[in-house]
Amino acid sequence: MHLPMYKPLEDISIDFGHEPIMGRASAVHFIVGVNGSGKSRLMRALTEIFLRLASSKPLPFPVTLVYDLGADSEAELDIWLDDVANEDGTFPAYDEERAHLPKHTLFLHKPREGPTILANFSYVPPDLPEARHPWELLEEVSLEDWGRVQTLLKQGGNQLAEVIPEELAVFLKRYYIEHSPFPGEILSGISFLPDVLIAYSSGATEEWAELFAPASLNETQELLTALFSEDGKPEKYERPRHWNAFQDVELGKRLGQEPGESSPGAFEREAFEVIEPTQSTMGIFITSQALKLAVCAVTLQQSIEDLPAFQNEFERERLLRRIELLKQEGKRMDGLRGLLNEIDWLWPVTLGFKIAFYPEHYKKMQSYQLLRLYNAATTVLKEPDPSRIRHLYFDLATTQKAADGRDVSTAQALINALTVLNSQGEQANGDDQQQTAPFDSHATPLDIFRPLWNLQQAHILENVTIALRKRTVKDLILYDSLSDGEQAYLGRMALFYLLQGAQDAIILLDEPETHFNDYWKREMVDIIDNSLQNDSVEVLLSTHSSIALSDAFETEIVFLYKDPLKGQISTYQLPIKSFGASPVDIMRDVFQAPEGIGQRAAEFLDLVLMMALYPATIEAIWAADRDGTTAEELRTLPTFQELSGQLKDRITYAYAFRKDANIAETFDLMFLRAIRAVHRYTQKIRRKRSVTINDALAILESRLGPGYYQFEFRRRLRDLGRDSNAAQN
Repeated sequence: MHLPMYKPLEDISIDFGHEPIMGRASAVHFIVGVNGSGKSRLMRALTEIFLRLASSKPLPFPVTLVYDLGADSEAELDIWLDDVANEDGTFPAYDEERAHLPKHTLFLHKPREGPTILANFSYVPPDLPEARHPWELLEEVSLEDWGRVQTLLKQGGNQLAEVIPEELAVFLKRYYIEHSPFPGEILSGISFLPDVLIAYSSGATEEWAELFAPASLNETQELLTALFSEDGKPEKYERPRHWNAFQDVELGKRLGQEPGESSPGAFEREAFEVIEPTQSTMGIFITSQALKLAVCAVTLQQSIEDLPAFQNEFERERLLRRIELLKQEGKRMDGLRGLLNEIDWLWPVTLGFKIAFYPEHYKKMQSYQLLRLYNAATTVLKEPDPSRIRHLYFDLATTQKAADGRDVSTAQALINALTVLNSQGEQANGDDQQQTAPFDSHATPLDIFRPLWNLQQAHILENVTIALRKRTVKDLILYDSLSDGEQAYLGRMALFYLLQGAQDAIILLDEPETHFNDYWKREMVDIIDNSLQNDSVEVLLSTHSSIALSDAFETEIVFLYKDPLKGQISTYQLPIKSFGASPVDIMRDVFQAPEGIGQRAAEFLDLVLMMALYPATIEAIWAADRDGTTAEELRTLPTFQELSGQLKDRITYAYAFRKDANIAETFDLMFLRAIRAVHRYTQKIRRKRSVTINDALAILESRLGPGYYQFEFRRRLRDLGRDSNAAQN
């Protein structure tokens, strides 16, 4: 990816590397850097490119992007060997069968001026020698030259070198299939987009949400102009946040207005209908509300596997005993079941959907979807008039008759109701009255999630209630009653499993480890890998977690470096082999932390170790530190002044104080405070007035965890012990 003009990421090239040594179909890429280095901007740029492609809108900034689509095949190794094994540096002859392999490479180039080019190539191995990756040369090819290249290639390509450089001509003969300007013609017979792109951010979401908004900025401005024109009396149309069209209809009815009358609701709907956008089904932004839908989708599918065991008392007790035994042994079951056990989640008992019931305003697809959900529900409740809210409840373990006469669980019926519609929103069986389609046992979590998300986006599905059974709680518990940490953990783990079984998918996770404890941070990458390793899914995540980076090869990490003086951002070669490295080394070499421990501890312990270098002087100061002695009196002692002067020359070189520009001015007060605090604490623990530096070090050493400082304190205690013995002799 090359971004020549995308502030603050100006003129940077990024290689999203993949390590085949792990034998995974999926790939995980890490984006790291200090705050303000552009990690989120980079991820949003990539998102905007694909969303613009999906909606056939011009790209708003210059970019070159090379990416692969299609499932892996056994032929890839042969392709790679053919392309890299020639000692003379040339490519083998063009093999037309390669153009029909499922995996192919796409080249997208939006120049600073001129049309955008989208070109399709047979699969180009990413680890070819640099000389054989002429993407930069392709950036210089004009649209007219692309047309000439295509014509010459159809004629055998013998005169290509007259139009483009020789090395580029050789490359195109080997890989080129077709190209087209964009927007404009669509490449024939191939997919140039991922099937789904999902984005989640644990931080600010406004800019992310704007990317996924169905209407463009200009269309939104036109709508606002229409709604708030001088003749429109804007006060009439003011509404609270999150107000939707269905609520406006209900308000109009309460005011006694008939449908079609000139009213705020009618005017608003007309304005929206004029510019109603077509929203891409490829892009999904996961809000906090949508996280619960992800949990619903993955746990609903998991319940299909678990319900047979949970419905049989003997099998249920056996499974519970196994879960308890594994937890005692510190082991985890495979898959999502093992993650659910982490928070003692057993199974969902009941799902509830809160529906805004305005059938007169539903689209055909929405009406079909809700009819099927109504037929699958075990209970439907209507709120008292004038409310238009309906509550659909699904007791998942109960049974009902399927279309073919089989007894199926309500969980199965609910999945069937959600997934039976095809991509055009029509019923798969053509029957709009009954559930006649068979249960789809191959529905993926994403198949279950998408209809729920679509209903939520349309403001039809207002809320989802999940009543569940926990291993450690006697009664049922609501999902909303789980702790914030449990909800964050479960929601983000659900995201990883949401794409299980998907192909050609991209998931962008902006600091997903936020709110995770260190144990969950350590497990995060392994969970992603286990859930998606067999699927062609690209995972891009930004992170500040050094422990997560120990799961990544340095080639899988994009390191954005921000110059502290000029503020310029560039990519930077990672200075450490990260895979399997200690998080402390990563924290030091990647995140430039001077110590592997917290700054507070490092400062205090360094001060104590300085005291240990001058035991006689410190004990003399302690002798003067009697009841009623002020800090200023101690500060003016000649012994303290002499010691402080000696240490000031050394203090600026100590790691713990290196970034403190004012340390020379503040050192006296800081050091004196530490001397008095250690003295008083040692007196309290030893229960006597006269104490030594050995007493203080021994007490503090007993409070230290393993590591560098524990070792240094023990070493200094041994040295002081030897000095004391030598003095006595």
